[in-house]
Amino acid sequence: GAFLGGGDWSRVRALGPIWTHKWKLRLNDEFDEVVLEEWDLPGRPPMLELSTRMDGERGAGARLRKFIAAAEARGLAIDPQPELKTRAALQTLVNP
Repeated sequence: GAFLGGGDWSRVRALGPIWTHKWKLRLNDEFDEVVLEEWDLPGRPPMLELSTRMDGERGAGARLRKFIAAAEARGLAIDPQPELKTRAALQTLVNP
């Protein structure tokens, strides 16, 4: 209760389901631990997220550009205006 300020837990409800699929793959020698995650939300096209880990923030911009280039070299199209999957899920499930 402290996190929600002592809120009324009887009003809390579960949202979902959200069907997900997760794969681990290797794009190239530099990006050898990549996660590809698909979320299937009701009434929406599937969302696909590609992610990798970084050590610190130094050089993040250059590394991101290399990551996008490596993904595109494997035939993946990167959305220049990506939608946050958690936001999309909440909007879809709260306001169906």
